Amino acid sequence: MNLLRPQFPSLLLRKKISNHFPTIVSDNYAGGRLGAEQLHKRGAKKLLFVSKAPIKDVSERRRQGFIDYCQENNLRYDIMLAEDKRYFSSDYDHFIDNHLINGKFQFDGVFSDTDEYASDFWHLLVKHQVLVPKDVQIIGFDAAKIYPRQPIFLSAIRQSTEKMAEIAVQKLLTQFKSEKIDKDNLITILPVSYTQGITTKS
Repeated sequence: MNLLRPQFPSLLLRKKISNHFPTIVSDNYAGGRLGAEQLHKRGAKKLLFVSKAPIKDVSERRRQGFIDYCQENNLRYDIMLAEDKRYFSSDYDHFIDNHLINGKFQFDGVFSDTDEYASDFWHLLVKHQVLVPKDVQIIGFDAAKIYPRQPIFLSAIRQSTEKMAEIAVQKLLTQFKSEKIDKDNLITILPVSYTQGITTKS
């Protein structure tokens, strides 16, 4: 559904919801591929995508990138989606418990479409005495920091929030100077990168 045309300088960040607003998004599909690729490069052979239902918008692009990389490289993979409920992480806990054989988790690489779900899964694996990253490597998506000096713990696909902010300011200033919006360049897709943390092997 398209929203009304903006009557004042406006833009959208991270997700497209209208054909009338300039939009700045990360390359979510490439990010999903990169997550699977980084796990593969570090020796993971059976991968798991972890998220929460329903999967849509940017999450679907991330999942599809992950799936396509796995299929193109003949990697075994599975999808684990928790139910959309208040204590959804209990589904992760049950999944881990049901996929442990003699204390060994049946996947050696985990990728999630958010840092939040990746972190939840990481702590539950530790609770079940699964070694991260020795036995299972984990990559999230975002690599956001609350403060500049905050250390990176979770390996993740990083969105360039600095570049996003810079382009956002440029586009808003352009709108202030002119009412005309370039309809042929409404969407700006920014590249993503991999950030090493302690949940993957170096």
